[in-house]
Amino acid sequence: MQRDVFASDRWKILLPMLALESLRPFFLLAGFDVPEGFSENEAEEIRKKYGEEFLNHLTEWGEHVFQYAGGGGVDAFVWHNLVIRRSREDSPAPAFIRAVRSELKNNPPLPTTPSIDIDGVDPVEFLQATISHVRFMKAWKSVLKDHSPNPEELMTWAKSEARMMNIPEAMIRIPNFV
Repeated sequence: MQRDVFASDRWKILLPMLALESLRPFFLLAGFDVPEGFSENEAEEIRKKYGEEFLNHLTEWGEHVFQYAGGGGVDAFVWHNLVIRRSREDSPAPAFIRAVRSELKNNPPLPTTPSIDIDGVDPVEFLQATISHVRFMKAWKSVLKDHSPNPEELMTWAKSEARMMNIPEAMIRIPNFV
């Protein structure tokens, strides 16, 4: 991994958050176990203290799971919004979507996270979005074990729902996580 990965705005927000002990339980809900006393902000420091495997895991999680404004996770975000919205009676959700909704109901409500300030930004909203993202992906993947979604049926339903929610049709794609 190159050092400059941590130079992006994503990491300028994420690394200080990881060092806050009060956020450790929320990171666990978001799928990442922060080591106690974590305070490093340089890749080489992290590699020396925690090892290459941890550094790779942190980088992968930070780039592909942590829901920082924009970038990856857009498909999951759009589908999450479609799934949690109640279907109109004239447009019932496909069985697969109903199963995902049922699975999501098994999750406790999102915990209240403390408000913090990092360079004038309260990044906790990104952490809350990450927890929602992780829960949605777990529910979707869990349902995939017992159900095979019909992509054509999903797309027809999703486009219909998207119109009602004013989501541009171009944003509705076969989820890359199916």
